[in-house]
Amino acid sequence: MKQYHFLLFLSITILLSSCSRKITNINPSYATFNGLNDDFENVDVVNIVFVHGSGTHDLDEFDQFSNSLAKSGGFTFDKTTDISVPNQKWLASFNLDPKNDLSNTGNIRLTQYTKPPINASNQKTEKHLRIYSVNWSNITAKTKNWLKENDKDNRRLVGNRKMKYVVTDKFTDLVLYTGEFKKLIQLVTLVAIGRTSAIDPFLPEENLKFDFNQNHKNILIGSSMGSTIIWDIIHNNNFSEMNTNNLEENQPLALLDIESSDDNSLNYQQSFLDSFYNNLERIYLMSNQLPLFGLYHVEPDLQDINKIESSAYCHWGNPHHSLENIKLIALNDPNDVLGFNLPNSLGNENIINIKYWNSKFRFLFANPARAHTGWKKNKRLVQLIQEGIH
Repeated sequence: MKQYHFLLFLSITILLSSCSRKITNINPSYATFNGLNDDFENVDVVNIVFVHGSGTHDLDEFDQFSNSLAKSGGFTFDKTTDISVPNQKWLASFNLDPKNDLSNTGNIRLTQYTKPPINASNQKTEKHLRIYSVNWSNITAKTKNWLKENDKDNRRLVGNRKMKYVVTDKFTDLVLYTGEFKKLIQLVTLVAIGRTSAIDPFLPEENLKFDFNQNHKNILIGSSMGSTIIWDIIHNNNFSEMNTNNLEENQPLALLDIESSDDNSLNYQQSFLDSFYNNLERIYLMSNQLPLFGLYHVEPDLQDINKIESSAYCHWGNPHHSLENIKLIALNDPNDVLGFNLPNSLGNENIINIKYWNSKFRFLFANPARAHTGWKKNKRLVQLIQEGIH
């Protein structure tokens, strides 16, 4: 009888532990980083730029996570607007064919949450949390649809048909991003980055005014392939360390039309990036795929592991000088078959790996899809971003 009670107690303990979505491991163990609560002690505006990964996504991809994040910090919804890029003027400025009608294919949803002044504390002004949700799915949609239509086969079994659809929808984006679509996909994120320097980012583009000395804090969050898009933007848009032997590959991307600014004598491309990077606090890589994408830059004759990592991570040149002390935080569920840790041998104390569980039940099998995308519903991650680790 005692043996039965012990086994029952053990079973309940295992069940309860398997139901939690807890943070299980932080590497290095002494790692610390600030949360939103710390950011708002010093500034009145925090900008978060989200970038999604491969596959077809809607413009409201991050709405649920954004709302949870704002609510956990005591913020309430204020206003929102959707911005469409690129238009034909953008295409011409990037030496892309203006005959390609890509209007309304890249979208940004800008949402502002506000916390009013509290008389009982030192908070004397409103606090604003601005979240830029970047959606680039429609840029590759027509090409992916062609592949889906071309690959139909009525003899394919129903289950396999669904699996083939998922592979075609997601894997095709990985292929397209390594080619001619890279600039357009990056462009949508860069427009969001540029808007963070606007005095009022909700105004139409032709009415925007910029202040590159605003006291803001900025955060980047990339999901899956979005982690690579963010990494590429940081390195490919490094003005001071560009690889002059490969100008076409590393040509910096403009952020906004310089005609919308009062003084055209300034280098606005660099000003936008410097302004953003100087106020950049942290980069979260959810379901991180940076090591996977880095492999397409590895030389085939490299056998030394240190040389492989150097080739995979540093082929873009040195990061922007303002990023030397930025926390790069990779978050992965161990059951995510498409997520990867950042190698510890990179030797940077600002590189942090965090393991966590998205699945509620974990015995012999966990749903890989939930492990990969479940972070958007994970309350523990909301708490982590809000509070940080001290």
